[in-house]
Amino acid sequence: MNRILQKIAPYILLAGGLLFVALGFVNLHQMKAFVKVPAVVSSVEYVDSYDADGTTTQVEIKVQYRVDGQLYEELLSFTKTNLNVGDHITVRYNPKNPHEVSGASKGGAALYFAVDGVFTAGGVAAVVKSLTKRDDAPEVQPG
Repeated sequence: MNRILQKIAPYILLAGGLLFVALGFVNLHQMKAFVKVPAVVSSVEYVDSYDADGTTTQVEIKVQYRVDGQLYEELLSFTKTNLNVGDHITVRYNPKNPHEVSGASKGGAALYFAVDGVFTAGGVAAVVKSLTKRDDAPEVQPG
């Protein structure tokens, strides 16, 4: 089992790196294409999900904001989790679909790219190590 993990770990790290770079680019896209608007945190819920690894708790934050006089209340993506009901924040909404709202920020994008760098560097180092690793044990000849 340990040898299998050693063989696949580099690729898991590289996949994690690709995931974080994708999240970083989504965040950057939302910063450029979405429109800033003031919002108020309307609910903060801690949602438990149960899987093979145990219980995972996620924070779901809803915000209320106005676009062209219409009030929207939507689940916020890409945001800090230390928000409280009633907090005033700035969010970004998709002008093509005002129901799509994000807390995208330069700091968030930088964080995704930093984590990506760690995953990718670890993955590349592990792949190089696995490709250059020699088996020092002498080969046994039958016979």
